[in-house]
Amino acid sequence: MRTVFFLLFGYALLFSHTLSVFAQKPNVLVFMSDDIGYGDIQAFNSQNTHTPTPHLDKLAATGVAFLHAHSPAATCAPTRYALISGNHVYRGRLFNGTWGLMNPSQLTSGQETLGDRLKKNGYQTAFFGKIHLGGLLQTAQGKIAANYNEADLTKRFTDGPLDHGYDYSLGLPSGIQKSPLAFFKNDRLARYDSATGKFEYLTAQKIEQHFLKITDLSAKEKWTTEVPGTRPLYVMDNYTTETVGPLLMQNALRFLDSHFKNNPEQPFYMHYMAPAGHRTYAPPIAFNVSDPYNTEDTSVSGAIRVKGMTPNKRTDMIYETDVAMGLLVEKLKEHGQLQNTIIIYTSDNGAEISENASWNNPVYTNKDGHPWYKGPYGGDRIEKHDYPEKRGEQHANGQGIGQDGKALRGMKQYVYEGGHRVPLILRWGGGKAANSIIRPGSRVTDQVISLTDLYRTICTLAGVKVPDNQAVDSYDFSQVLTDPKPISKTNPPVREFMAIQSTLMADSATPDKVKPRGKARMSWSFYSYDSDHRIWNAIIGKSRTADDYSSVNGDELYLLSDDEDQSDNIKDAHKALLNTLAQEFIAFHKKTQTHKGQLETPERAKEWKSHTGK
Repeated sequence: MRTVFFLLFGYALLFSHTLSVFAQKPNVLVFMSDDIGYGDIQAFNSQNTHTPTPHLDKLAATGVAFLHAHSPAATCAPTRYALISGNHVYRGRLFNGTWGLMNPSQLTSGQETLGDRLKKNGYQTAFFGKIHLGGLLQTAQGKIAANYNEADLTKRFTDGPLDHGYDYSLGLPSGIQKSPLAFFKNDRLARYDSATGKFEYLTAQKIEQHFLKITDLSAKEKWTTEVPGTRPLYVMDNYTTETVGPLLMQNALRFLDSHFKNNPEQPFYMHYMAPAGHRTYAPPIAFNVSDPYNTEDTSVSGAIRVKGMTPNKRTDMIYETDVAMGLLVEKLKEHGQLQNTIIIYTSDNGAEISENASWNNPVYTNKDGHPWYKGPYGGDRIEKHDYPEKRGEQHANGQGIGQDGKALRGMKQYVYEGGHRVPLILRWGGGKAANSIIRPGSRVTDQVISLTDLYRTICTLAGVKVPDNQAVDSYDFSQVLTDPKPISKTNPPVREFMAIQSTLMADSATPDKVKPRGKARMSWSFYSYDSDHRIWNAIIGKSRTADDYSSVNGDELYLLSDDEDQSDNIKDAHKALLNTLAQEFIAFHKKTQTHKGQLETPERAKEWKSHTGK
């Protein structure tokens, strides 16, 4: 393994090279899509021929693309916490993340976000889009409100982005799909005024007039496909799903204009959490940042057609994401800042369900979880057209295909590769080797990387030191970005181990009936390299309680390097190895800082020797 001296020397060399190329610290743009799979982007899927993603493909061609990147969880909220904190989800307040308002932040006392860290080192910071980190509404007396009836919505909520490192925010606490369906500017309820083109705060009287409480089930269904049962749905009267993307983008572009005008010497960090492509699937016909509520007219200046550009509504939302990235890149070019901006694109988990999808080899059956995700699946996932003019066009394997050309197993929520392998692209420089820090056109095929690792990687590239007690599960991949070489004895993996959580059990496991929908236990996908640097993958069941290891068991085992579609469960042939991996998982899980130190033991070495004959 690398020595401490080598790490320090490499860091110093990288930083000195950075200073020699750029006169100031780099800007940072983190762009996360919602529910877009590894195979939804053409740069990662040669079978995807009908859903164009030209801007993201160009980003991959001028940066580094990771072909084995994973979200820390197979669902949204836990991943967002892990990305922003550099910590595994179980180090936060709740084992499965914090999903909306009326809850304290998922971030516990003393945990710094990436925004906190960069802000303390001179960055202007901004947060846009889905929050999913919690937040507490206030009463008129300044106490914590138990519900919307008690809340004084003229006040900002606490424990939100402004309290966790962000100078400015325009967010949706629960995204585009769940209550409240409304924007909060600087963590305070706001309504977009088409006359002024701005988000305006409301008086108590205006809130009563415009912020609706909906209890009728059929009325709720007009606003969202994720109907929250008997609970009231709270929604701003001019909210539409089609306008969320254009409104966020308009505001983000204005932030950049204002920043470069008023703070030209200060670097920025933008945390952009795009609404696409989460349900509700409602792509605008026209994406127009000049007039966000004009979602119908593609003939006006600045309008970009989205709806109908791909086979169906879900894939149109993928296209919308690509449009959004293109607009941000053009704005950076306009201000002469593209070369000096670290751009990161990824997704929060695997591909979401599609009403028009079918599997060509449904040999597996998921018996756990929400009805949306139950049932037979397997093989290629084919999404058919929604529009008559797209008849015959289809979207193949949005969940992804492996480097062997086989379709990944599963989708969002699943513990298998399709649930959490995600597109990950990083770019910094002019797009050519001579003017880029991050090596352009590189594809990293053998390093497993988690989105938790972005925290320390970004900070190293920006010349920002991270204390040992922060981002405790984040590994620094900066050297892979600047010198992407294949793994070898002299260039070992950055990570020896990685663990990804899912609330759904493995298909081979018996669903737990103790709690509704089998939610008493959860599954983990655990990765480990052997002495030949092959990737082994154990599917492990565990109690949801963070410190309960009494019932940890290995459910399935795959040699992932040879079996990316996870079709050959070799558990029975390698019981001792699976048991070793389960014990390694426990040791890894118990570590207070997984990025420091390794877990090599005599027992582990013996098991690998027994298996490989070396």
